[in-house]
Parts: sequence; C-alpha cells; structure tokens
Amino acid sequence: MASAIVVGILSYLLASWYLGTWNPFENGQDLPWEALGRLAIPLTALLAAIVGAVIAGHGQSAKLRELKNAEDANVTARFTSSLDQLASDNENVRIGGIYALERIGHDSERDRKTIVSILRTNLFRPDPLPSFGISVTSSTSGPPPNHRLTEEVKKALGIALMRLRRPDERDELESYLIQDLNIEGADLGGAYLAKRHFTKVFLAETSFRGSDCRKANFFKAIAFRADFSRALLQGSIFHYTELIEANFRFANLRNADFAGADLQGVDLRGANIRDAKLTVEQLQSLQKPLNKWQARARGVEIVNPSAWETLAKSSEEKQEA
Repeated sequence: MASAIVVGILSYLLASWYLGTWNPFENGQDLPWEALGRLAIPLTALLAAIVGAVIAGHGQSAKLRELKNAEDANVTARFTSSLDQLASDNENVRIGGIYALERIGHDSERDRKTIVSILRTNLFRPDPLPSFGISVTSSTSGPPPNHRLTEEVKKALGIALMRLRRPDERDELESYLIQDLNIEGADLGGAYLAKRHFTKVFLAETSFRGSDCRKANFFKAIAFRADFSRALLQGSIFHYTELIEANFRFANLRNADFAGADLQGVDLRGANIRDAKLTVEQLQSLQKPLNKWQARARGVEIVNPSAWETLAKSSEEKQEA
C-alpha cells in the first residue's frame, strides 16, 4: 500500500514536470502515463534505498555511541579496581595493580598521563599512598596501611613508567630513582628509552628488542645476555658495562661508545657499528671476532689501532713456540 502511494506521488510529480504545471490532469490525455509509471517505480526504489541508508547510518551512529559509553565505563571500572589493588598492603596485589594501570595507559591515551603521574608519585612518596582526590575502597578499616617500597614494587613501577613514555615527552623517571635497580628479565621491547639513564641498573637478560635507546646511558650497568637486537642505540654510552653474551644483531650502534665495556661473546652480526668506539681487544672478544680489515670495512673507530701490531707479534710468537 505504501509503495503504491509513493509510486502515485512520484507519477504526479513527473507529470507536473513534464507539462510544466501543478495541475497535470487538465491535459491528462496528453500524458504518457504508462511510461511515467515505469519511471516512477525505479525512482521509488532509489528513494527507499536513500531513506534506508539514512536510517541505518543513524542506527550505526547510535550503536557507536553506546559502544563508546560502554568502553568508557569499562575503563573507569578497571581504573578504580586497579587503584584498589595499588592501595593494598599485599606486595603481589600491589604489583598487579601497577601493571593493570599500565595496561589501561596503553589502551586509553586519554588516561595515560594521569596514570604516569600516579605511578611516579608512588615511586616518590610510597608511604602512605596518596589518594589523588579519588575515593579508594579498602577491605580494612582505619587509616591506609604503610606501603614500603620493596625492590619488586620499585621494579614494577620503573618498568611501567619506562614503557608508558612516548616520543618527545619529558622523562618522568629521574635516573637516581632507578640507580642500582634490578630489572632482570624485564621486557622493554619497543619502548621509547631515548636519553634514559640506566646507571648501575641490573639488566641481565632484559629485552630491548626494537627499542629506541638513542643516546641512552648504560654506565656500569650489568647487562649480560641482554637482547638489544634491532634497537636504535646511536650515540649510546656503554662505559664499563658488562655485556657478556649480549645480542646486538641488526642494532644501530653508530657513534656508540664502549669504553671499558666487557664484550666477551657479544653478537654484533648485522649491526651498524660505523664510528662506534671499540678497542682491538673488544673486537677480538666478540662471538664472531673482527680482524683489522673487517673492522675498517664496517667503519669502526678503533681506539687503540697500534694494538693490532702487538696482537700480530703475539700471534707470531705463539706460532714459533
């Protein structure tokens, strides 16, 4: 019934257009009604499609708003729950709250800076836990418990803050806060760690795979078997760093400085070591040692080039003996 009415209306409009008058029935005998009717049918279908698309678009927009509201509510619930965990006097629960907040920071860019501020404040003033104006429920009555900054909690806070940093942002994690910190086995892959200080930090078997560590300072860090593969390490400092069996495959180490570093068994295959400062002894201690010509071909800045002659003489003496 509705479609018949629409066809009739369109036929009327087409007839009016054809005759140039709003009263086409005065000369009805001159109208090609059959042709106009055939033309009105596809026009009706086109109009129905347009109206349907508008209605569908409105419905889709409403669904998107509902999904956005549900997502916001979910983030709020997770945020409140994580703060509850962070307020716990149980170390494991508190660490879980730290990593839960970090996950929210990755999922919700809008809340990331707030979460960074909360975690950083915990690292500065862990006793007692600040409320940040947010009501946090607790299973115990009375004042909140004291929160001793244990090594494991400090480790979790440091890792979360490093992973939440974005390019061109101020480093909220001052170097003295993590000096002598043990983050053995941490996953910092893909993190933005440019100009970060790891002075005397324990980094054994820590993953920096694909991280941006340009101009980072690893002074006296313990980083044996650490994974720096495909990391950006241009201009980084490895003074007196223990890098035994560390993996630097396909890393960019241009202008890196390894003064006093232990490179025993280090893998530099595929790495860009142009202008990197290395000694002859370090080049010979690599997993795959580099000779004088190989080092020159790869553009290494050899700190003590005269040592090649000493090494050659020593080799000759051994052969003669």
